[in-house]
Amino acid sequence: MSHTSIVIPRDGSIGLGAADEPALVFRDRTGNVTRRVSVPDVIELHGLTLVEEDGEQRIWIADTAEKLYGGQPELYIQASLPGKVLQIDLNGNVLRRLANPDVAAYTETPYAPSGVVVDEQRFGGSGDIWVADGYGASLVHRYDAAGNYVSTLDGTKGAGRFQEPHDLLIDRRGAEPLLYVADRVHGRIQVFDLTGTFVRVVGEGDLGGPTQMAVSGEYLIVTDLLRGRLSIFDGNDRLVTHQFEHSSAPQSWGDLARWEAQGWPNALSAEGIVAPVHFEPEAFHTPHGIAVAPDGTVFVCEFALQGRVAVLDPTRC
Repeated sequence: MSHTSIVIPRDGSIGLGAADEPALVFRDRTGNVTRRVSVPDVIELHGLTLVEEDGEQRIWIADTAEKLYGGQPELYIQASLPGKVLQIDLNGNVLRRLANPDVAAYTETPYAPSGVVVDEQRFGGSGDIWVADGYGASLVHRYDAAGNYVSTLDGTKGAGRFQEPHDLLIDRRGAEPLLYVADRVHGRIQVFDLTGTFVRVVGEGDLGGPTQMAVSGEYLIVTDLLRGRLSIFDGNDRLVTHQFEHSSAPQSWGDLARWEAQGWPNALSAEGIVAPVHFEPEAFHTPHGIAVAPDGTVFVCEFALQGRVAVLDPTRC
C-alpha cells in the first residue's frame, strides 16, 4: 500500500516512498518516474522530512517497520519491529541513525515512529530532532542536534495524553517557532514551544483525523485521513475551510471497524479480496502525506493500495 509522505527537492521533483518496496520514487510534475532509489534496512518510508545541512539536501525517514499488502481477504502485514529513524542523502545512502529511545514504555510496546521534524539551524534553530512514535507508544521524543536523546512528551502536560501522534511540524509563521503535534485519534493538534512547554490546542471539533501538516504562506494545511478532506487554518489557527471532502467517509474512529469490514481504506472484490479502491476525481479518499512547493503548488498522497498523488493549484482552490 501507499503509506508515505512527500518531499520536494530543489530540482522540483516529487519524492515519495514506493508502495511495493523500500525505495524512494521521484517523479516529474506530469507523473513520470525520473528516478528510483533503494533505501537499505528500511521496511516503510512512512514519515519523510527534507532538510538542508551544510548546503546539502538530506531526508529523514521515520520507518514504522510495517508494510501493508493487499490481494488477500485481509491486509497482509510485513513487520520487522521495532521501527527506526534514519537520515539518507538523495541517492539513498544512510548518513545517520538515531538510537531508539530508552524509555520504559518500550518494555511492553514496540517502537513504531511515524514522523520526524528538525529545528533546522539554517533557520536559526537549535538542530534538535523531534520524533513522533505514532504507531507505538504514542509518544514524542526530542533529540539534540548530535542525536542524543533529551526528553519525551506524552501530552499529559498539555491537552491530554496523545493517542497516535502521527506527524510533527515546526511552525515559523509567528514570532517564535512552535512544535505542532497531530494528535490524530483525538482529532486535534497540540502545540508546544521548542522546550516542550504546552501552548494551545488547534482544530478540536474541526478535525477528525489530522494526519500530516504543511504551511503555505500564512496558512496551515492539514490532511484529514479519517474524514477524507483537507482542512485549512489561517495565521491565527482558525479554521478557514475544508476542501475536496469525500462524499462518504467515516465520521469517527469508533465507526471505523464497520468501514474496515468493507475493505476501507481499500475495496473488496466480488471474491472478498482486498483490492484497489475507485478514487473520485475531485474528492479525497484518505489523504495522508502533504508537501508545498516553493511556487505554492500543493501535493497530497493518499493511503490506499496503489495510492494517488493529487496536484493542487492554490490559485484555483
